[in-house]
Amino acid sequence: VVGSVLSGTNVTPGTTITSFGTGAGGVGTYNLSASSTAASTTITAVGVFGRMPPNGATLRVPNIHLSPASPHGLWVGSISGTLLTITNTTGSGYGTVASGMLVTGTGVAAGTTVIAAVASGIVMGTISGTGLTVTAVLSGTVEVGQTLSGTSVTSNTRITSLGTGTGGIGTYNLSASSTVSAVTQIAGTGGIGGVGTYTVSPSQTVAAGTFLFTSGPTTAVVTGSVSGTTMTVTAVTSGVLTVGSIVTGTNISVGTRIDALGTGNVGVGTYTLSASMTAASTIITASNGYSINTTPTVITERRYKLNGTPGSLDINNISCNGFISAQGTSSLIVRNSSGLDGCFFGFNNSVTTYHSLVIFENVCAANVLPSAKIMFGFAFSENITFTNCAAFRIIGYDSATTPIAFTAINNATFTNVENFSRTAGSNGWNVVSSSNVLFDNCSNVTSAVIPFDISTGINITVRNCKFSAALVGFVGGSLYWLAANNINGLLVDG
Repeated sequence: VVGSVLSGTNVTPGTTITSFGTGAGGVGTYNLSASSTAASTTITAVGVFGRMPPNGATLRVPNIHLSPASPHGLWVGSISGTLLTITNTTGSGYGTVASGMLVTGTGVAAGTTVIAAVASGIVMGTISGTGLTVTAVLSGTVEVGQTLSGTSVTSNTRITSLGTGTGGIGTYNLSASSTVSAVTQIAGTGGIGGVGTYTVSPSQTVAAGTFLFTSGPTTAVVTGSVSGTTMTVTAVTSGVLTVGSIVTGTNISVGTRIDALGTGNVGVGTYTLSASMTAASTIITASNGYSINTTPTVITERRYKLNGTPGSLDINNISCNGFISAQGTSSLIVRNSSGLDGCFFGFNNSVTTYHSLVIFENVCAANVLPSAKIMFGFAFSENITFTNCAAFRIIGYDSATTPIAFTAINNATFTNVENFSRTAGSNGWNVVSSSNVLFDNCSNVTSAVIPFDISTGINITVRNCKFSAALVGFVGGSLYWLAANNINGLLVDG
């Protein structure tokens, strides 16, 4: 990467990579800070993380790119059909609502997405009962879902359906009765990023007063090509695209983001990128928030902490001597990475962050120091997938901290996840007060008090899992393989 320090036979000491030539992390040419002449030889490139900085040092991270894409929010509102109504931003409400964002909460259908904000407008008209008659449009348009305000207009009155009007002069049906006899100015407010109304998909009913979470459209996987600054998307595998998303893929420059919509709006079509390049049709990933998605990067800082901003934290190919904290992000995606003395979690001390999406693939967290830390842990989050992951704690220390700890999660799948740790004073796995959880071919090898604790859960499936723990199963022993107290719906298979 740019900034790496080179060493090798006949390489001038202190030489660094200043910029890319034809190479972009692999085979190719690179521009250097000093002149050298060296025949073909082994050259070592050490990044800014290759040297242990002193405690408290500030690290420069050249390949972390922050997307300005839509942040997350917490609201009070309801959904009727395809109309989302946000009623509260004070107290518990904050953030923003924008096209492409995911909506989650109690009773909200999985994958609910904000399609567009209802437009706003100012008109001249009268109201008789639940009928609005528009005689002139001063600005904007008239749309179903707008909240009306004006002299003698009943508070929180909304347009529920069209009459003879279709956005301009004509009649419209309202949610509440008012009497406005004289022609007067009436404002119709739609969605402006907070309180207001928005169209969503799919259609559903969510009761008024429900806490609703909005989060940046975490990650989209599409098929597309790039010519110059135009990205052409031909197919969408998952997710949605939005302005500000960082895109990665074969021959796509590190840090490239979507700057503007072309013919595409969320899916298939064209998009304007922040940098010019040429990339043949390939799989492209677009993510919001932080993106660390480069050639393998080694981080040797003992306490490496990434507190993401609202949006997502998307990590690939990171080897970290420390921990990854996704506090403050709406989603965390980690692939092909490891943490030596490492932890990967979505909270910090007593602060817990709601995550609408958590994906871990091919990740290993290992403790080599006598420290008691949770190695994988999330709480109050949903849509969690762990595949081919491992937690190792091989030290001369019997930790009292559970290596794998999840609380109050929903819709989670753990496949081929292994815990191998010397943990005598606590459990191996804690996945408690959770719902719709599948453990498939997972294992626990530890001296833990209880290998698996899945108590107070709903719809828990344990399939083809393996348990090993000291004294468990012995005659007269007080320990047991599986703690499943107060479970509503438990299947243990194989």
